[in-house]
Amino acid sequence: MKDIRAVPTAVVAGACVAQLIDNITYTISFACLPHLFEDMKLASESKIGLVAAMFGVGGVLTSSLSGFISDRLKSRKLPLVVGSVGYAVCGCVLSFSHKLWHLMLYRLLNGMASGLVYPISTAAVGDVYPHKLLGLQMAMLNMFNNAGYMIGPIVGGVVYDHAGVRGVSTVIMVIGSLLSLILGFGIKEPLLIHDNLMEQVEVASELSSEKEKTITEEIEIVESKDIPL
Repeated sequence: MKDIRAVPTAVVAGACVAQLIDNITYTISFACLPHLFEDMKLASESKIGLVAAMFGVGGVLTSSLSGFISDRLKSRKLPLVVGSVGYAVCGCVLSFSHKLWHLMLYRLLNGMASGLVYPISTAAVGDVYPHKLLGLQMAMLNMFNNAGYMIGPIVGGVVYDHAGVRGVSTVIMVIGSLLSLILGFGIKEPLLIHDNLMEQVEVASELSSEKEKTITEEIEIVESKDIPL
């Protein structure tokens, strides 16, 4: 029985969920951050800009290394799972944030997690699909990516109205933990799937070549005996 976790569709599904959650965790705190700034008396534009910029700092730190490390370790799943756990960790930090550096750390960790998940999930899809079929898969990824931008602020606002910052942070921790389980146990290593697919292509190519050779030999035998075809 074929392992459903080892089919390319499973990798695409996992990558779509990863990019959906990536942008939900990025945007879900938009509704509560202004209130946190106000409560902490951090209404200064420079401080708000500093907190916002930390996401980019975190993304630069990890995305610049994630691809290199993933290629060297020959693993896509490891950085994806680590990034997913990073979402849960940043949610935990948010739940206890009451100082400027807490918010800076929250956004930094959020950016670092995104720098692992976003590029590697895209690379994983490229591993299991040939370039001629990547258009549809990239479109699917982009659709879920943009859905995260849409869902995050709405969910964040509703949750904040009913449960405050702790509610928002709990959602981040839960979806980060769920994503780590999905990516850790729901799909096989994409690079191994790639290798298996390449082996299947090689076997099919060899069989095709042998069949063509056999047909050619039969034709030559017929022609040598001067038997009409």
